[in-house]
Amino acid sequence: GGPAETLVLRPAAAALVDALAAVVGDAVALPHASTSALLLGPRGTGKTAVVERVLASVRQRLGCPPPPPAGRPPPLGAPPPRLGVVRLSGLVHAEERVAFREAARQLCGQMGLPFERTASHDENLDFFGVVLSKLAASGRAAVFVLDEVDAFARRPRQALLYNLVDKAAAAGVRAALLGVSARVDCVDLLEKRVRSRFSGRVHYLPRPGGAAAAAAAGSADAAPAGEGAVVWPPDPDSGEAVLRESLRLPDSLAQSPSDAKQWNAAVDAALADAGARSALAAADDAGLLTAGDA
Repeated sequence: GGPAETLVLRPAAAALVDALAAVVGDAVALPHASTSALLLGPRGTGKTAVVERVLASVRQRLGCPPPPPAGRPPPLGAPPPRLGVVRLSGLVHAEERVAFREAARQLCGQMGLPFERTASHDENLDFFGVVLSKLAASGRAAVFVLDEVDAFARRPRQALLYNLVDKAAAAGVRAALLGVSARVDCVDLLEKRVRSRFSGRVHYLPRPGGAAAAAAAGSADAAPAGEGAVVWPPDPDSGEAVLRESLRLPDSLAQSPSDAKQWNAAVDAALADAGARSALAAADDAGLLTAGDA
């Protein structure tokens, strides 16, 4: 998989992966279980990594092979995949006609279906419905990832968001819609008819608490909170902790358990150094120790 699929996730992000993978997995594996969800949080908190990990989990559940690299067609003679993934960005595809044409183009390319380049909004919407009906008839599923979903919400009548969910439900296709935004008030931008589709399925990924969170948690090993205070061990949900776990050597990859123990002790000692702790705390507060996303 790509880097986002192999990153060590902090606990809050890992918990979201488990929750979303279960819901999205049911939506694409079971009939009449289509769903919509929002993933909200500041930039740099790891939302992209969460989405990619969810998609990898869903593919594994359906027995789908990893997708080919972006821009490459599937291997010649390979059967159409059971799952199609459509990625739209509110910064590029906010206009409905463009969005539905792009969604149909992506699905046709992945599923081996003929793509018709149409012109008007209604023609694009109708063709998109035809593509979804073909997926439903063949028992295939689709996940729609809408990045910068708040940009779609600022469109008049929010036609894309409404029609996307409505068309998927009408066609009977097994589908899930994941909206991603750095605006934590994104729900307030949604019209009532659209907001109801996401009711109870809004997930927040906060910025790691870093040293301040560990101090607030009252860790027995924490340094006194105050001006310039640095806490070690770090909050398990912080970027410092993720970095530490990424550097540690498991016994299974070492020549001997003693080598792993020696290496891990050296990692702990390096990260516990006062200078290193100050630098890590500053980087964590700036959001530099988390997986970047939109």
